[in-house]
Amino acid sequence: MAYARPFLNNRLATAKYLHATLSIPHALTMFVVTEAQAAAIRTAYEQHGEFSAAVELRQLFPGIADNVQARECARTIASWKPLSEPLRRMRLRPAESGCPTLPHCGG
Repeated sequence: MAYARPFLNNRLATAKYLHATLSIPHALTMFVVTEAQAAAIRTAYEQHGEFSAAVELRQLFPGIADNVQARECARTIASWKPLSEPLRRMRLRPAESGCPTLPHCGG
């Protein structure tokens, strides 16, 4: 297996420089905002302004390190309207005798 070693060394030498050329322009993580968190951010926005809402957002989500991004997220969350009524749960069940409206189901 003398041929595997130069290949491995070449791959390691190439991999050493890959991290410098890799650029990811968007965020690698996402976060989920509960209705209670959205209400807290919305309240801070309405009572004290955009900067306070961004501070509240950064306290709730410490992974957001950029003030510009925090302000943008706070504006977006503050503009959300709470749902007027909770969504109903739907139960999906199979049809008893296939699907009678579609010809390929044999109905």
